[in-house]
Amino acid sequence: MRVAGPGLLWGIPVLGRLFCLVTAVILARVGGRLLGIRMRWRRAILAGFPGLVLGWIAAWSINGQRRGPQTLSWPVVLFGALIATMLIAVLLDLLARPGRLAAVEGRLAGPVLHPVRSLRQRSDRSRRYMQVTRIAAHRGLSSYLGGRGHGTGESRPLARNLRAALEEAGGMFVKLGQVLSTRADLLPPDFIVELSRLQDHVAPVDPAAIEALLTAELGAPPHRVFASFDPAPVAAASIGQAHRAQLITGEPVIVKVQRPDVRAVMERDLDILLRMARALQARAGWAREYAVLEMTRGFASALREELDFRIEARNIAAVASSSRVRVPAVYGQ
Repeated sequence: MRVAGPGLLWGIPVLGRLFCLVTAVILARVGGRLLGIRMRWRRAILAGFPGLVLGWIAAWSINGQRRGPQTLSWPVVLFGALIATMLIAVLLDLLARPGRLAAVEGRLAGPVLHPVRSLRQRSDRSRRYMQVTRIAAHRGLSSYLGGRGHGTGESRPLARNLRAALEEAGGMFVKLGQVLSTRADLLPPDFIVELSRLQDHVAPVDPAAIEALLTAELGAPPHRVFASFDPAPVAAASIGQAHRAQLITGEPVIVKVQRPDVRAVMERDLDILLRMARALQARAGWAREYAVLEMTRGFASALREELDFRIEARNIAAVASSSRVRVPAVYGQ
């Protein structure tokens, strides 16, 4: 497919002009999502159309001058147009809200967003969201997610379907079910019984990945840090797994290792959980009665803390200093 230059735009049929306009709007919407800027139709046209023209000019100046403007392909032009559109979108956003300059300076001080990685993450989350909603529909939970259900205490079959859906979805959804199974103050007995059946059936991480992680964290391979280290875990769960080991000084220990990809998986699933909770809070009376959104936010906050093993170590130290309960010793080094 070939690209016509901007000077030829008005010489092409109306359908072609409409195609360019739609392409410009799509570019602006994609660029806005990558930047975290909300692009309405008017601003999308103001950013997207000049961005498309600048993308063509940039591509032609690099390659087209040697071969002629009609030899440019769409992928080359669209890539340049996306970059140009994002720059124009930032400029328009700053002009519309000058007070955001300070916020932009703060963003520039932090890590720069990688567009390709961001698109991959968004695509992954969208696929996961569709998978979860299909599971919910298959288990007969759609009416409750849509706010048309009559409450959480309706029947034992509903509790059984909820447990099956969480188990099938896996990941943080199983973790959510386990946490809910302890909340007898919120859920009826039927739900507590069903959710208590949830167990972590998580396959252990590949030993090579565990060795690579420990080497990066401790600065040396496990066989050099420990007198012995068992690559087969004693137990594996959704966040981490535990390995038997022996220190150089002879003490037997348990090494708790976090799954290498757990943070990205957790953030993806928590994003879906929070979206569902907000929808339920807005549509369903029973969700407001049980404070579903507040409970989900608390779950998300606690789960993020659980990823920081330093917090767990501090909690162990606090319990050990103020209680007669025997707790494991923590080797900070």
